[in-house]
Amino acid sequence: MNVLSRYNRSICSIVFCSCAAVTVDIGALNDETKALEELSRQLFLESVDLHNEQVRHCIYNFLYIDVGLEEGER
Repeated sequence: MNVLSRYNRSICSIVFCSCAAVTVDIGALNDETKALEELSRQLFLESVDLHNEQVRHCIYNFLYIDVGLEEGER
């Protein structure tokens, strides 16, 4: 038996033993994934709201401070 053959067998036995020892709860992983996706959506929407508020603030500063318009003018 050559060295490469022994190496391949030892790697395969390590991988097989490792896989056999791991139990995966697919349902729990799916639930966690859904929760993280929802969190991601909420964070995205929050960042969009914050960006829109920043744009409104910049427009307000430009119109009412830099240009000097009064509140009722446009």
